[in-house]
Amino acid sequence: MIAIVIFALTAIAAVVSFVLAWKKWREVDPKFGVPRWRSIIAFIGLCSVSAQGLLFVSMDAYGRHIDGWSHNYRLFNIWGRVDFYLLVVVVLAALLGKGRSRPWMFLSSLAISGVQFMIALSR
Repeated sequence: MIAIVIFALTAIAAVVSFVLAWKKWREVDPKFGVPRWRSIIAFIGLCSVSAQGLLFVSMDAYGRHIDGWSHNYRLFNIWGRVDFYLLVVVVLAALLGKGRSRPWMFLSSLAISGVQFMIALSR
């Protein structure tokens, strides 16, 4: 029961942080301030966390509704590897980028990776 609560709270934190990251980015004007390269890196981080979320949703739909993970551990391992690389990109973007969306972007990516890790532990 506690594991389900932790999983649900982590998933909710990922979604809320993701929405807040994009909201904070949209509130800032101009979108790419000075120095421009730091703003571009932060935007790349936002795009990476979006890709991470899209990958999570698509792989969850595949694992739950299409084929199931019991027959395709290779694809599950690829998903974990890509998720890790996207997490590294987001962490670097949060450290080097510029903007108010950086902490929310980092928290969202960390929560998505945490959910993926919990799914991997349950296999």
